[in-house]
Amino acid sequence: MAKIAFMDLEYYGNTPNGDIDNVFKVGIVISSSANKQGSTKEFKFEKEEDRDQKICEILKSNNIDCICGHNIVDFDRTKLDENLFKNRKIIDTLFLSMLLEPTYLDHKLEKLYRKLTK
Repeated sequence: MAKIAFMDLEYYGNTPNGDIDNVFKVGIVISSSANKQGSTKEFKFEKEEDRDQKICEILKSNNIDCICGHNIVDFDRTKLDENLFKNRKIIDTLFLSMLLEPTYLDHKLEKLYRKLTK
């Protein structure tokens, strides 16, 4: 069975020149088929300096075959070192959402913090 890492980037938003390179946190959850209860490992990085190297170490040490995320192809992947994705399959849930619900105009994930602050 393939080992999957579910990954998401968090960023501060647009810079004055319109870029969104202000990634401040990466969350990675690793699937665990060995544990019948389905427990996961979670990793978060607060500093950008060594982010890509640490992600690479985590993916290699856990023998990750697939990386899954929402809009990972058009956003997350463009912000990280391309070597992190070499020889790994990519599952983008944004594309899955478009296939499952083609009539939806918007396929963004609902933000829990926005619901709680309304």
